[in-house]
Amino acid sequence: MNIFKQVIILLVASLLVVVLQTQIAYLLNWVAQFHTDLLSWLSYIFSMGQVGLLLQKIFAIFIIPFAVVAAMGLIFWIFRRREMPYLVQIAWALWFVVATVVVMTTK
Repeated sequence: MNIFKQVIILLVASLLVVVLQTQIAYLLNWVAQFHTDLLSWLSYIFSMGQVGLLLQKIFAIFIIPFAVVAAMGLIFWIFRRREMPYLVQIAWALWFVVATVVVMTTK
């Protein structure tokens, strides 16, 4: 029964991706643009040498999922007064999305 439930979830998720394809593409383009803006903001903090550029890229990929998860966790804590479940898993999922967008938009 569990595998049947997972197949249904995958089918529904696939349907949502097909129906919301334009909105998802807009969101991913926004993530790519925000990553580019974040890189330029971090250039004020780090040097433009090899180590500085490496640190800029690392922090730019890290900051986006961290900020989103921190905001979600804070909002959840304000209303429920306890830790949000699956916060680390959400952070990893967002990190994979950001990392994929960065890799796909790298020239």
